[in-house]
Amino acid sequence: MIQNDQDAYISIYRVEEDGTKTLLKTWYSSDRNKDGVQFFDLNQWEADRQSGSSYIPEIEFTFDLTLEKLESASPN
Repeated sequence: MIQNDQDAYISIYRVEEDGTKTLLKTWYSSDRNKDGVQFFDLNQWEADRQSGSSYIPEIEFTFDLTLEKLESASPN
């Protein structure tokens, strides 16, 4: 759940065996309506309605982190 939708962000790193981190991508919620792949744009997620409950349907959202998605969004 995002409570501050203008300042929220998520950073993706590659972590080597020795603990070295390399920043691959940072997505910002404030950029969600810009061109390219945007993590915070829920229209770019896949949604699947589950039937686990007869009263409240569950919706499962999936955002596959692929190399293409990491490279196609606006620069870090």
